[in-house]
Amino acid sequence: MPSASALAQAALDLPQWAITYWPGSVGRRLRAIYWKQRLGAMGKNCVIDVGVEIANPSHVFLGDNVWLDSYAQLIAGPPANRERVKARTTPGYRGREGEIHIGSNTHIGKFCVLQGHGGIWIGRDTTITTHAVVYSLTHHHRTGPSSETPPYERVMKFSSMSPQSEQALIAAPVVIEDATAVGLNTVILPGTVIGRFSWVGAASLVRGTIPPGVIASGNPVQIVKQRFESSAGSP
Repeated sequence: MPSASALAQAALDLPQWAITYWPGSVGRRLRAIYWKQRLGAMGKNCVIDVGVEIANPSHVFLGDNVWLDSYAQLIAGPPANRERVKARTTPGYRGREGEIHIGSNTHIGKFCVLQGHGGIWIGRDTTITTHAVVYSLTHHHRTGPSSETPPYERVMKFSSMSPQSEQALIAAPVVIEDATAVGLNTVILPGTVIGRFSWVGAASLVRGTIPPGVIASGNPVQIVKQRFESSAGSP
């Protein structure tokens, strides 16, 4: 039989479970009320579906008519242990460190992960499709030369559970401009910029800058063709 403390903890967990997993329109209304009080901003007519998880919600900002689909994960907030993080800037990023901004009429698909420790800016009228991941902070395989004699580069570890002195991290905001599309299972790495009206095909690996108004796909991603006749990258 469960102990009294276990039963008490279960009673405390029940409201959070109901907010996160209650299905249908009632669950959506509960989540809208709950997250409205906790997010940095939340516009009108937003939909937060079953299983959505938001870490450090005060650093998350939603426009109007945003849909966070089932089991999407938003991980916001500045990185811990900044002394181990090499921060880089990204042109066009308009937020602060650790913030996730999602523009109006945008859909974040099922099981997407937005890791916003370095910052993420997603424009209006955009879709990030199922199982896509956006990372603004990641491990690096090496750091600068050691001060020890003879000089050599310390071996860095990928595991977040390794000692902090054995981890090298890079943070750079990701910018996904208005009216873009990111295909399912795509991976977007720190410092990426996707120009407005551009579409990225499924299962792509994106790093760097994709210009406006193109179709891009592949691992690594490459421009496949222009979307519009105009060279200005707009309809």
